[in-house]
Amino acid sequence: MATIPLTLSPFPVPTSVFVQMPPGRREDGIRQAPVYRLEDLPREIVQQLLSEFAAGVWEAWEEKQNQVAVVTFDERGQPISLNFRAGNK
Repeated sequence: MATIPLTLSPFPVPTSVFVQMPPGRREDGIRQAPVYRLEDLPREIVQQLLSEFAAGVWEAWEEKQNQVAVVTFDERGQPISLNFRAGNK
């Protein structure tokens, strides 16, 4: 099995958050959700959002632990697809 070194980029850091809006009536059209800049939020809210994000990342990671990544390469050795299949945990 070949080992290919990869340089991973960190998760993008958001600069703002959107307010979740209840669904509106179709005839009213699309409504723009309110947006708040991170620097305008209290520290406690940002900490809560970070905790929820981290929990979501860990949950997604744990779901993939019983899967194996299968990378397909082209004739030049460049990766062209990444798929997951069931594997042994």
